Amino acid sequence: MKRFSWGAFVTIALGALIVLTPYGVFPVCEAAVLTAAGGSVPMKCFWTARASLGNGGLAMAAGFLLLFAQNPGLRLGLASLVLAAGLLTVLAPTALIGVCRGETMPCHMGTLPALMLLGGLTMLVGAAMAFKAKKAMPGRACRGRA
Repeated sequence: MKRFSWGAFVTIALGALIVLTPYGVFPVCEAAVLTAAGGSVPMKCFWTARASLGNGGLAMAAGFLLLFAQNPGLRLGLASLVLAAGLLTVLAPTALIGVCRGETMPCHMGTLPALMLLGGLTMLVGAAMAFKAKKAMPGRACRGRA
């Protein structure tokens, strides 16, 4: 059996950090926005924290599968999934959902930079594993039609 991959362990650790960041390491705001109708809705950072649960969980699941994957094609696919999870981790607090507008809010000062850093590192690990898996794939001749 092949040795376990360093990338799988790093991916699991990064995924766990992505999950834990908005809830424990750099918690998001706990306040709610009052609507004109008198109700309340969660702030943007609440939804960014929810998205990080999915993104980090996706990275962790891919990391666990990478521990046992032997096929280079499967490893390439899982590495691409890790890269995509990292990209979504960066995009959630910046372009897709966002965080609070106040620059002194905890989510803006702590959660946003932490998720961007963790997402960037996850993308780098995913790209490195994809490159390594692509190199390990056997070369196949292209057969065209006559």
